[in-house]
Amino acid sequence: LSLSDRLAVMNRGAIEQIGEPQEVYLRPRTRFVAGFLGEVNWLDGVGVRPEAMRIARDAAAECNGMRRREGEVTGMVFLGDRSRVQVRLKSGEQVVAQVARDFGSGGGSFCAGQRVELFWLAGDEMRFD
Repeated sequence: LSLSDRLAVMNRGAIEQIGEPQEVYLRPRTRFVAGFLGEVNWLDGVGVRPEAMRIARDAAAECNGMRRREGEVTGMVFLGDRSRVQVRLKSGEQVVAQVARDFGSGGGSFCAGQRVELFWLAGDEMRFD
């Protein structure tokens, strides 16, 4: 994505989408393109990238009209500048949220079994027919 001005994603010899990297990554035209260019959480058929998800320990956290799901942390992987938090939603779906490293306060740590809420903006959803 960082080396090109435009890119094409092909599937079985056919072009699925051509465009600027940011456009193709953020607004893929098909599920194939979305998954080919990165990880996607699928929630009721709607795709949300892990970096678009926010996570909170406090169920009463203000979400300002954002979409919202409750779940339980099943694991966390520290990656230096961020962590990947795996969450099982009440519906049983497994999703991942990326959390920026919280320098100094330890606020970026989550433990297995911890109850959390996930939030995301409707504008970050990827919908396909």
